[in-house]
Amino acid sequence: MHSTGWRRECLTAHGTPRSVAGLEGYRAILLQHDAPRYWPLLGEHLPCRRVMTCNNITFAREATLAGAGICGLPVMISEGAVRSGRLVELLPEARLPVGEV
Repeated sequence: MHSTGWRRECLTAHGTPRSVAGLEGYRAILLQHDAPRYWPLLGEHLPCRRVMTCNNITFAREATLAGAGICGLPVMISEGAVRSGRLVELLPEARLPVGEV
């Protein structure tokens, strides 16, 4: 399972998207296999403002924690940061693609 998250301080500064459509305009950290111009959401083709493309999910998590942007991460990679409050899960109803980790 994947979730979308961002650093708590960034949400305070920039606002929290309340819907999938609300993601438009936010900075996106994408994984290398994601389409380069769209948020990686199933059934949606919402343009994104890509600021970084990573080929490593741990690096993507660290970039997200550093405030570089919003990223869809596997729960196994993000759950510790979510539990500690360093990362906030966004739009839990949004469906992200499932792939091999």
